[in-house]
Amino acid sequence: MKKSFKIIASIMCVFILTGCWDRKIFERIGFVLEVGFDKGVRRDLLITSVIPVIDANKKGGTDLLIVDASSMMQAIDTNNRLSSKLLLGGKIQQLLFSDEIAEKGIINLMNVMSREPENSLLAYVAVVDGSTKDLMKAELQFKNKPRPGIYVNQLIKAAVEHSYIPNTRIYDFHIDYFTPGKDPVAPLLKLRRDGIEAMGSALFSGDKMVGKMGIRETMMLIAMQNKQIQDLRAHFENIDKAGSEGNGEHTLTAALKVKKRKIKVVIKNNKPVVNIYIDFSAVIDEYKWDKSDDPIGKKSLRRLLIMK
Repeated sequence: MKKSFKIIASIMCVFILTGCWDRKIFERIGFVLEVGFDKGVRRDLLITSVIPVIDANKKGGTDLLIVDASSMMQAIDTNNRLSSKLLLGGKIQQLLFSDEIAEKGIINLMNVMSREPENSLLAYVAVVDGSTKDLMKAELQFKNKPRPGIYVNQLIKAAVEHSYIPNTRIYDFHIDYFTPGKDPVAPLLKLRRDGIEAMGSALFSGDKMVGKMGIRETMMLIAMQNKQIQDLRAHFENIDKAGSEGNGEHTLTAALKVKKRKIKVVIKNNKPVVNIYIDFSAVIDEYKWDKSDDPIGKKSLRRLLIMK
């Protein structure tokens, strides 16, 4: 009886239970790693995409697709017609926006990306000081850097860990955009002759970029947000009464650590004014004056760090 029951149950499972297998072969897929948005020449947008070439019979390379389009969806369709492989966005590492595009607003472009379930919401959002197309084309020429797309991703991660730039992914940007009383910030990148540099932050009002900040100001912003910061350093140059002349003799570098933060809100002229006070502890990392043990020198240093 038990044996008959097992046989009947097995036969029923064959007809009742179903399964599926969504097989994707790497050699037939184009994984988009990086997407850049610039102002178009003939149309509204110029969109550049980085796609690694995966072929068992060839050495790894990179495909760069550059299309003029009036909308994001039109660019996606054009890319699909240009590519010999099925393009998927699940491995996108970052979305790059030129400062010209960022000033006009980027939320509509990001919404198209986030509505597609295969696209990753963990991709970084960054603003490029200049052309994203030029930056992405230059990535192909860097022989001593990781492959395009991966290089920028590693650069952003390292700069975030050092608190040089904010940690802004697609979902972070959306949360800050839709939160009342809060606006997004994004990393600011710039193409150099032999690489790409993290320059600080791009400031947004809503989804439109309204300003830029350098590294030091970005570190202060991260500290004011009470977020975890690493390697926060302050560099003081051309200090008066620094001692003898020479390279480095007029420079001081101090590592700062946030001890506590205090927020005070007051009403002035019927408008709220928010003051954020941050208490830092400072450790001198580089100091060429050789006066750190002198009581007068210590007093001058304390005054310098407090004033700066």
